[in-house]
Amino acid sequence: MKHPGVLMSESIATTSYTKRTYGGVSGEERSRQRRERLIEAGLQVFGTLGHDKATMRDICASARLAERYFYENFSNIDDAFEAVHLVLTTQLQARMTEAIAGVANDTPLRKTATGLTAYYQFIQEDPRRAQILLLDAPRLGHNNVRQEGSAMNCFSHFMASVVRQHSRELPHDMDIELVTTGLIGLAVQTGITWYHTGFQAPVAKIVDHNLYAWRGLAQWLDIQAERPMQATA
Repeated sequence: MKHPGVLMSESIATTSYTKRTYGGVSGEERSRQRRERLIEAGLQVFGTLGHDKATMRDICASARLAERYFYENFSNIDDAFEAVHLVLTTQLQARMTEAIAGVANDTPLRKTATGLTAYYQFIQEDPRRAQILLLDAPRLGHNNVRQEGSAMNCFSHFMASVVRQHSRELPHDMDIELVTTGLIGLAVQTGITWYHTGFQAPVAKIVDHNLYAWRGLAQWLDIQAERPMQATA
């Protein structure tokens, strides 16, 4: 067994080695570039093979990097999936936020349609995103609506704000989380069906099929809002 002093010396030597600059590129920058390559490779592997069939060797082969670089960044294949999923959800949130900001003063239904359009366009642009976001992530628990900061949690907050904007005084017995969870489930399941058909229908049609539920909800809220007035009339 090696003496602790030898191990410490080797650790210091390895750290110094990885921080060296080659060709004008620092060790930190090379590490960042390798991580980006691994995540891009993860998108390709997870997006085409699916989570269950993907392996560390597949990702390394796609990135053209040695296996040791994989373990410099990820502890296992699930850790790599989480990293790829985080990149996609961050991109999706940015896309939806930007789109909705453009209709900030519009009607609740228009905001919803705009957000859903951005959501489905993001999926359609790259079918690999559908495999990861629609098929694997929900099954692996990464799209938990209750998980603060997750894409679905942010989407749920957005939907709740739209519902409240439509009706400032919600029925006292209305569970807003159940409502938004159901609407999110509709968006995801519609997207899965759309993906399996090869995105045959245009995005506008997919959005309209979601809006059936939103229009029904809006009508129901209007009815609930009228009841106190009818009772006092």
